[in-house]
Amino acid sequence: MARPPVVPDILEEHLEELAFLSLQRRKLAFDWETFPRELRAHDLRIEAHRAALKLGGAEAARIARARLEDAVMDWEIYASLRTWFETEPPSGETVREILQSRLGDDPDPSLAKAAGWREAFRTLPPGRAEELLRIDVPAATAIAVDAAGWHGALDAKGADRFASHSAPAVRRGVARTLGAARFDPTRALDRLLGDPEIEVRHAALGSRLLRDPRGTHEMVRGRVAGADDFELRVLGLLGDANDLRGLASRARETPAAARALGDLRDPRALDVLLELARDKDADLAAAALDGVATIAGWPDGREGADDLDVEEMAAHVAARRSALEDAPRWLRGIAYPPRNSEEITTEAAWRLAIESDDPERGRRLREVPDGFFTGAPVEEALCGE
Repeated sequence: MARPPVVPDILEEHLEELAFLSLQRRKLAFDWETFPRELRAHDLRIEAHRAALKLGGAEAARIARARLEDAVMDWEIYASLRTWFETEPPSGETVREILQSRLGDDPDPSLAKAAGWREAFRTLPPGRAEELLRIDVPAATAIAVDAAGWHGALDAKGADRFASHSAPAVRRGVARTLGAARFDPTRALDRLLGDPEIEVRHAALGSRLLRDPRGTHEMVRGRVAGADDFELRVLGLLGDANDLRGLASRARETPAAARALGDLRDPRALDVLLELARDKDADLAAAALDGVATIAGWPDGREGADDLDVEEMAAHVAARRSALEDAPRWLRGIAYPPRNSEEITTEAAWRLAIESDDPERGRRLREVPDGFFTGAPVEEALCGE
């Protein structure tokens, strides 16, 4: 049977949809209004566009390469690279040339500069990611280390070597992915937790959280008085009632502590948060309202704090107290853990997984919410986070 003709305009539409739907997925994966079944349906839409592009073969690869030449947006870079890799896999030399031309000789490409590249290279088969470690382009090392680590394909020797690399971006790639390691990464993690670069330290703490949530909780709790914003976020995610006082004592110093109080999901934090929501400091007040919403949800018809009167929120909290008086923890106005599996949103599923003792969680939880490593949410869907 003759193969149907390839229509370039249609392939370009598939490529645009792949970029847009991938961006959307970042938000849906940690959303309080999206359920896992809806995320699976969204993933099927992404797979349909990938399948169509694969049918386009060499022409799809040509279009992807042409798009890559002019691409500026991270998700467009990601979609173009992934399509090229999957339709007409380039040789290592070709990859080296394009990395050289796009990222140059910078041995330490910034997180923002290489975001789309990291996201795309994480989709490569582990063996191919390991091959890229041999490319002699400085910027490629950071991307390839991240990609290999993403699949748990770095061995202990490689992790130790790259954890001592002179470029912070390479050390960050190791630190970011050690949660998925198939060996005990304690030695490398301990080194990276003391790294001079804050982005490296935060990535290492995120990996430690996945390997040992209880031990990480105790470690961060012990230094709450001097904890930075990300450490406060970790304490909120892993904490319990014993962390209320410590986080409340930091709340007027940084909005991150107010959001961390919400992350505890303990309704006893609501009175403190409502008081903070009346503060004259607009950033603190907004963070406190975010914390209230994490515990109690937004009032009906509201999806954010814009023009929301604090007293309206207080009334909403009172109504939820009446409905959930026997629930020790709440998430978005629902008992936590959810009593009904149908109430488990993608946000709730991620929080439950963070707390679990599943030894495979480091490989399941490689993705994190946007802004995770800064301790504050961001509206942008971050590529390669």
